[in-house]
Amino acid sequence: MTNDNKILPPEWEVPPIFRTRLGEQAGRQRLMTEAGHLLLILHAPPSPEVNERQAKIFWRSPKGEWKAANTKIDGLKALQQHLHQYGYVVEQLENQLDQAKRAEEFFAILRALAPLLRAIRNLHHTLQQAREQFETVRELIILRDQAYQLERTTELLDAEAKHALNFMLAQQAEEQTQNSEEIAEASYRLNLLASFFLPMTMLATIFGMNFPGIMATFDNFVVFGSVLLIGMILGYHLKRKLQKPMTTSKQSTTPGIK
Repeated sequence: MTNDNKILPPEWEVPPIFRTRLGEQAGRQRLMTEAGHLLLILHAPPSPEVNERQAKIFWRSPKGEWKAANTKIDGLKALQQHLHQYGYVVEQLENQLDQAKRAEEFFAILRALAPLLRAIRNLHHTLQQAREQFETVRELIILRDQAYQLERTTELLDAEAKHALNFMLAQQAEEQTQNSEEIAEASYRLNLLASFFLPMTMLATIFGMNFPGIMATFDNFVVFGSVLLIGMILGYHLKRKLQKPMTTSKQSTTPGIK
């Protein structure tokens, strides 16, 4: 999170220690206090594609005046808009989750939620610290509560996205298992037919398929029937050596699902 200019606007009449403790980078989200001055160093809503974080600086003077860096609007209003930006990003992810149907879409939501949830937690922690050090400042109570609500909503959204993804993956795995069982069952039946009729096919190949020719070869039909019976017996023994594929119960064993 770099900044070519100074982190704090030069016209701000802040304690010199604030400028001393800040360098070229604003660093993590935190607060600074000195002689009734409150300096909030926050981050804009993060993006999973960008590693650097954009700093948002807010200052409250001992007189209760709020100012925000890089904006001309009232500092307190800018801070409220800052929280609303987080709320908007969370709302957009909620809408994406409602419409998500593929694993790629769930992964994209979770990828965006990871840095967002971390930033909101740090935001809430920073505002909680400010609330503890400035107990009589009511706007900090309201801002802290809004940050807590954002954190709670984002945590629930993150959990819901993970559960939805896990359910979809489990459902797909179950469908693949069922398809594999059907393929195995079909292969078993095909092998069953092949094993049963293979000896008869072999005998038919040896003696030919011309029935009058067969009758001319053997003196009577009893011999022909004996050969046919032998082929069936051999096929039956081959069939017994085939193992039927194991199949799982199609009825769900998950508690609460019937």
